[in-house]
Amino acid sequence: MVHYYPSAAHLPQTKMQKEQTMNKSLWRPAAIALAALSVLSIAPQSSQATSPPPPLMEKAEKAENARERFIPIETLTTKSGIDVWFVEDRSVPVLSIKFFFENVGAAYDGADKQGLARLVSNTLDEGAGSYDAKAFQKALNDYSISLSFGSGRDDFSGQLKTLTRYQDKAFELLKLALNEPRFDDEAVTRMREANIARIKSSLSDPSWLAARLFNDTFYGDHPYALNSGGTISALNALTADDLRAYVARSLTRDRLHVAVTGAINKNQLLDAIDDIFGDLPEHAESAPAPIAPFTWPKSGKSALYHIDGLPQSKIMLALPSVRIDDPRYYTMKLMTTILGGSGFGSRLMEEIREKHGLTYGIYSYTSESDASEMMHIVASSQNATVAELLSRTMGELKRMADTPVSEEELKAHRDYLIGSMPLTLTSTDQISGLMQQLQMQNLPADYLDHRADALRKVTVDDIQTLAKEILDDEKVIAVVAGGIKAKDIPGTATGVYNFTVVSELPNVE
Repeated sequence: MVHYYPSAAHLPQTKMQKEQTMNKSLWRPAAIALAALSVLSIAPQSSQATSPPPPLMEKAEKAENARERFIPIETLTTKSGIDVWFVEDRSVPVLSIKFFFENVGAAYDGADKQGLARLVSNTLDEGAGSYDAKAFQKALNDYSISLSFGSGRDDFSGQLKTLTRYQDKAFELLKLALNEPRFDDEAVTRMREANIARIKSSLSDPSWLAARLFNDTFYGDHPYALNSGGTISALNALTADDLRAYVARSLTRDRLHVAVTGAINKNQLLDAIDDIFGDLPEHAESAPAPIAPFTWPKSGKSALYHIDGLPQSKIMLALPSVRIDDPRYYTMKLMTTILGGSGFGSRLMEEIREKHGLTYGIYSYTSESDASEMMHIVASSQNATVAELLSRTMGELKRMADTPVSEEELKAHRDYLIGSMPLTLTSTDQISGLMQQLQMQNLPADYLDHRADALRKVTVDDIQTLAKEILDDEKVIAVVAGGIKAKDIPGTATGVYNFTVVSELPNVE
């Protein structure tokens, strides 16, 4: 299996990354992040290294050049049969638990209940057991416990972070949230209204508009076209009983995967995991079938959505990619990184921003969900320069397909991918998050041990062969949303983009 936003270029961006959830005011980060790009995806986020570096980071740096375990992941099983990936780290007295339930994400909501999984994720920590919403949040604050839930297209996730001296209280609250959520009318209404307010405020956000337009243009009648955050009408129709029914059929042990990092021994951890999750149903009485794989269209599609008064527009392009179990995966990763995945060292940033000043940033990255995988190129631009940005971007795709990259260019980006990986291991959260990404991808615990060697085997010829196959302008999916008008893009009627003008966004109202 597997899931939005550019971050570290290591594994494909995964499903959970592509989704945002709300916090108490309006936004609550998703379990892994869409605006926070995963430690397994695009350009590494800057992080302030401590001095000396954390022990696990030192070990990872050495492991890239020696035949050692990159991360000492232990695969454990509790007495009740729950599988747990664990890295013991006593550098700080903190414990990070990340978990997810597979095949119960927003794509399974159905058209008439769009936003159900999201609303559940917003409301699980709004009161449980004897704690009403205020009491539950006060307990989290009093004990400095971070607890949140998120819903992606494919999966439903959660994360708990606590100081070890408060871990018993943290375990109690997480167990209550999963097993005895209250879903009081006040809390459900408040979270529903916050979601609806988010949708309405997003109607002037080109990035949100482009994402909605892309899903509909690309996925059509596939479940991935549905709005993970819900539609206004569907959210208004959801009830507390709908939320309870979702929890009963979705949060089951047979769908559960757990990743833990921190200062706890194995026996304590296994007992705690059984206590937290052991009372969940082993399986649901009825379960939906997995989402059917999506087949890439035989020819490209393009769509444009115009809003008066916006000075900029968001551009999103997509092309086919390869799955992580494909032998060409690391060729794809290097090609994408050279093109636009390494910030100012990439071709697109050099050509589109540095040479021509058409955008503040343009990025390429890969993503993978259970039913699809693709390469993305995203940028924003002034309306007057959108057409030129599109033209020059397509020119860079053609150049990569027609002309081999240099050995020097390949080496620089390979070294970047190898050298940047340890920078994603500077906290317990990052380590448990990385393990969760591996689980979501159905990858083995020792997968990262072989990553550097796999990158070193990629050749210039490998990249050009794949570029000729993938970077085909006939396959491009292109959407533009913002102040741009169709008449401002030359060749819209007859050119490669052949933009269809959309007057009303689907799956919003």
